Order: sequence, then structure tokens, then C-alpha cells
Amino acid sequence: MRLRIPPVSIEHSSVINHPQAEVFAWHSRPGAMPRLMPPWQPMTVLAETDSLADGRAVLGLPGGLRWIAQHNPARFEPPRRFADELASNGPMSWPPRAIGWWRHTHEFCYAGPGKTRVRDRVDTLVPAALLRTTFIYRHR
Repeated sequence: MRLRIPPVSIEHSSVINHPQAEVFAWHSRPGAMPRLMPPWQPMTVLAETDSLADGRAVLGLPGGLRWIAQHNPARFEPPRRFADELASNGPMSWPPRAIGWWRHTHEFCYAGPGKTRVRDRVDTLVPAALLRTTFIYRHR
């Protein structure tokens, strides 16, 4: 019998002093992933997604491994939300079974005149402590 550990939710939010549509658009423009990637993480952006609705982004990891982030069309609601999930694409992609589960939901909501609350939520088996500094960097 295999023990199945349920994923946990890790959340981080902050208020950005720009309107919701503008903040959402910033995330959809080319260069968003490199701008959001902390310099200490051992990954590089190999390919950004063409579409937050249903595209794929590819991150390079040490040893030639790849992290494939597949955007989910069912979770795409501009300018409110988009989400991506860990996917596999051949033997060099980081297999979802090694992580267990990863879904990253990006939410944007009105937080007052000209302000937007940005909320990142990751459902995963990865310990929250490993992701906190990444969220802090991204939101800064």
C-alpha cells in the first residue's frame, strides 16, 4: 500500500500600486518570466509561453533537465487569473511524479483605486519554506 500525501497550498499576496488590467498585462508581456525569476534559483528561462491561456513555458535546470509549465485554459480568466501546472515532455523534463504535484495559480483583484492585490498560490508537495523567498522576491 502506497502512502499518498496530499498537496499543500502555499500562498503569498501583496498590493501593487497599478490598476488590475495593467498588472495582468505586465505578466503576459514577453520578458515577464525572466523578470520574476530570482537570481539565486538554479533555473533559467529557455522558452516563455506564447499564451497565458494555454501555452507552455520551459525552464532549464541543472544537468540538462527541464521544468515544463503548461498553462491551463480552464483557469484563464483575464484580467483576474491564470494558472500553470507541471507537465512532462520527454525524458529530460522534470517528471511530475518526482515533485508529486504542482499547480501555480496567479490571481489579480481590485484593491482600491489604481491598486491590485496579486496573489500567488501553489498547490504542491514542496515544503513552503523552500518557496517563501521566491514569493517575496517576485512580489518586490
